[in-house]
Amino acid sequence: MNTPLVSVLISVYNCESTLRRAFDSIIKQTYTNFELIIIVEHGCTDNTLSICMEYAEKNNKIMVYENEKRIGLAASLNLGLELCKGKYIARADSDDVNYPLRLAKQVEYMEKKPSVGILGTWCRFVSENDEWICEHPTDSDSINVALLFNNCLIHSSVMIRADLFNGINWQYPICEAEDYALWSSLILKTQMENLPEVLVDYHIHKGQATSTKESVVRDISVKISRQAFVNELSLDTTSYDDLYFGWRSGGPVSRNVEDFLLNASNLLLNIKAANDRLNRFDKNALFKRLQHHWRETKSIVFMNTLLKDFDEFTKEDINDTIKITDKLRHNFCKVIVYGTGKHSETLIPSFINANMFDIIAFCDSSPHKHGTEFFGKLVISPNSLLEYNFDYVLVATPNYEVEIYKSLINNYNIDINKIWGLPHTEII
Repeated sequence: MNTPLVSVLISVYNCESTLRRAFDSIIKQTYTNFELIIIVEHGCTDNTLSICMEYAEKNNKIMVYENEKRIGLAASLNLGLELCKGKYIARADSDDVNYPLRLAKQVEYMEKKPSVGILGTWCRFVSENDEWICEHPTDSDSINVALLFNNCLIHSSVMIRADLFNGINWQYPICEAEDYALWSSLILKTQMENLPEVLVDYHIHKGQATSTKESVVRDISVKISRQAFVNELSLDTTSYDDLYFGWRSGGPVSRNVEDFLLNASNLLLNIKAANDRLNRFDKNALFKRLQHHWRETKSIVFMNTLLKDFDEFTKEDINDTIKITDKLRHNFCKVIVYGTGKHSETLIPSFINANMFDIIAFCDSSPHKHGTEFFGKLVISPNSLLEYNFDYVLVATPNYEVEIYKSLINNYNIDINKIWGLPHTEII
């Protein structure tokens, strides 16, 4: 076989139930000048290894290597990097499905833009009960500033220029968030972009590392984010709470909402000032990311109706909004919850147990859910919202919160004052 232009790299362990689907999606790519390097982790207890060998026997594009001992994902990927022969390295995962045009579109783009070192894509997240499109930032300036806070490149969607590893000897850091650790180390060192097109289905299930080691991955992502601020802006963030950094979901939030917001505002202002001083990042891109971070911060503590931005609000604004929040929390308002996915499924039981709201219905944009029940309540279409007598629509889809707000206001004539975002994390 001639030297392939693309090396598809995948590390597998105990994944027999999804492996054929993943392999088939790679083999059926419209782009054909590739090799598939499979690293099988040592100690598989299912049929993972035999399935890999079966595919390799039928296709000379496929090479299988089994680790002699258990070394983990990051080390397995580093081993795989040494085996890849292609100009480009495309990551894939055993859980996910690659759309037929994925490799073709990424190769075409990177051939035309040699300055791009890493190219991801948008993806569709698929869970047991829901699915949604993940639209991460696409341009390099926006990705650089987003990586200061958290990961914005879907690992199983990226294509990497092999010279980044071969010429400069970069590797995946050995940790549970190896992808975010690598991307953050490349901030401003190479162009990173995302194609604005869904080319991968990312399947979410309980066996994934991000599920089985959720708290560990979250804690590591916080450390990576903090270190990025030190590396890129010489900014020490140790005096600020962990929840401002990294993977933000799942962490506890202080009941002192005022301090939480004031500290967040102070942090964002310090970040802006550091960049004004050092001129490291595009100022418009940074400010947009700081605004995005501020919206997330407000949502965590039910303060979505605090409309002023992080650089202009006052304590009085917070106090006024807290009064509105208290009304929502304590007046047993009639609400319709928008979203019937994993996030909603996680939050709603605590609200029901606490007797916080009178949930009269759920709303979802997916037609196949209309007319079904969720937590014993009818799931309705957004078109039906105005047929109900409600105090608020509570948005329980954090990935699309801004888009849903706009749609409810512009397409369904819902009063902005009647729309509220449920928190992105647990309130204690």
